[in-house]
Amino acid sequence: MKQSIDPSESENQTTQLCLIYSPEPQNKTLLSPKDFRIRKPAPLVLKPMLCDQQEDSQKAVGCEYNFKDLRLGKKIGSGAFGDVFVGFIQGKFIAVKQMDGKQLIESVDNEIIILSKLTHKNIVQYYGYMREVGMLNVYLEYMDGGSLSDRLKQFGKFNETLIRKFTIQILDGLIYLHRQAVVHRDLKCGNILSNQRGQIKIADFGSSSWKEAINLVIIQQYRSSFKWMAPELLLKEKKYGRRVDVWSLGCVIIEMATAEHPWPNIKSLAQLLEAIQNLKCPPIPTHLSKECQNFIKRCCTYNKDQRPHAEILKEDPWIKKEI
Repeated sequence: MKQSIDPSESENQTTQLCLIYSPEPQNKTLLSPKDFRIRKPAPLVLKPMLCDQQEDSQKAVGCEYNFKDLRLGKKIGSGAFGDVFVGFIQGKFIAVKQMDGKQLIESVDNEIIILSKLTHKNIVQYYGYMREVGMLNVYLEYMDGGSLSDRLKQFGKFNETLIRKFTIQILDGLIYLHRQAVVHRDLKCGNILSNQRGQIKIADFGSSSWKEAINLVIIQQYRSSFKWMAPELLLKEKKYGRRVDVWSLGCVIIEMATAEHPWPNIKSLAQLLEAIQNLKCPPIPTHLSKECQNFIKRCCTYNKDQRPHAEILKEDPWIKKEI
């Protein structure tokens, strides 16, 4: 299916899909705190990027990708904010997230703002966005293996060797995010993508937040999946930080080991709040090695001040051991 072109565009300008991408960041310096002194993401001005072929073609990376060349393939996913399709443009597959441009919400703006600042091998790559004929298209890296949740549904639970391989990559992604002062807040197998080479990438940043803004955030609605959420989020504590993602990582390992949600017998938020206050930690599969079980316990430490950061967990014996 071919994307339609707005005929109102002038003849001497061509609507372009500008892929904002660089394989390696030019500046290795971490983002400074002043970049994140915002209480609420500023609204985006969503409009087509216009590149004059004669004068501006050298000014924007990727302007050789003409919007009219984009073709949409099959739908590969859907969510509360729209659908995701496979896109094909000049020999390259990309993921196209389509949303109604008239019904944009803050989390979509938030995701674009955060993704545009990130470049890492374990974070899904953001290419750009375009608003065209009332439709917002967000262009992302295409991961042909789908989500880990899809793989679990298709093939069942993973063995510990594979879990460890994936966990190392997720940790690398979290360490990068946390160094950039970004907290994901919705880490689960459904938001972790894979490809046929076994590479893992964290996706879906609609619930993410800048660290400097976190102390001002109070969750009004449980938009994230509550079974993966850290106690401090569930209890609506005003102060929390990067280690909410560490708790979720422990839940992701349980999910990979069982092909089930963490807290499998819990049906409601009220039940979860009671269970988490009594048990302090979700049930850990006993068929895993002692080293793996201990790693999950470290991730799911109830007291957030005693829960280790992702960088510390990278040195855990289960992660470091040779297989």
